[in-house]
Amino acid sequence: MLGDTPTDITITDILAVWGAAVATLVLIWDIYKWAKSGPRIVLHACPDMKVIGVNEVSEDKTWVSVDAANIGDRPTTITTLGTRYYPSWFEKLRNKPKYSTVVPSPLSGRLPYKLGPGERWSGCFEQDRFEEEVYQGGILVVELYTSHAKSPNKVRVKLQSPEKSETS
Repeated sequence: MLGDTPTDITITDILAVWGAAVATLVLIWDIYKWAKSGPRIVLHACPDMKVIGVNEVSEDKTWVSVDAANIGDRPTTITTLGTRYYPSWFEKLRNKPKYSTVVPSPLSGRLPYKLGPGERWSGCFEQDRFEEEVYQGGILVVELYTSHAKSPNKVRVKLQSPEKSETS
């Protein structure tokens, strides 16, 4: 008759299934750890900054402050700081900047710089050097190039018009 066949599940069968499940979970965990390992850079840029206490020439200018933190588990080297200006979102989508800049020696931050796990790097560059059209709209992106990545870390910066900042 149907259903009269004995199904003997032994403790060995249960342990085999348990072992296979644990091994699968360990494999998934190792893949996750591998994907998240290495340096991980968190980048911030703050425009409209004033520098005090350095020298009188620097105090009269407006600066963009850039801060990078390595929250990963391995060191990397910051090689280059730069910007790209896109007149519109359409140009940004096409990755066609109107112009790009390189900041060879940011104020207060030397390059190249080895950034270890848990460390921070800070630097500034002159905001006043940007053309007036940047203040009218468009997209200004700060880029930080590192030795471990093919593409740079990016953050958008919204600049305030010098006329607006004087009246605020």
